[in-house]
Amino acid sequence: MSKLFNNPQQEPDIRPALLSMSALMMILLPTLLLVTTPQKLVGISLSMAGATTDIPPTPPGILESLRIEVLADGFLIEASVRKTDVLASTGDVEQKTWSFTTWPESIAQLEKIKELDPSRKRIQIAPLPSSETKEVIHWMDSLQKETLFPEVIIESIQ
Repeated sequence: MSKLFNNPQQEPDIRPALLSMSALMMILLPTLLLVTTPQKLVGISLSMAGATTDIPPTPPGILESLRIEVLADGFLIEASVRKTDVLASTGDVEQKTWSFTTWPESIAQLEKIKELDPSRKRIQIAPLPSSETKEVIHWMDSLQKETLFPEVIIESIQ
């Protein structure tokens, strides 16, 4: 029995499939490169204390240092705020400064800072050499309220 049409069997053409795959890669590859960055792919090491080892100490709070400097025309508050990045460690801080002309404004800002790190107890104050003793004692008393900073360290400015 003979066939009506005697065409030789043709191999299927793979060019359309290759074209569609390359078009898909042209869309997906830049998108994946933009979405994933090396900074986001970070591993955090987790370790557990063994039976005979001590538990590591808890990290200090968000504020690494807090200082208020008395200026001739007001007060300057300087805070070293730890970065909240995954890779941030001790010493990796952002310096924040605020300048105020009156003491009540400074206390209001210090109360906001205290909300950031409620466990913070220490503050440094640097009065001017010309500051009177009663002013320094007033500043220390208002800083040592129970809700603020019970440990006040006085610095001398050279």
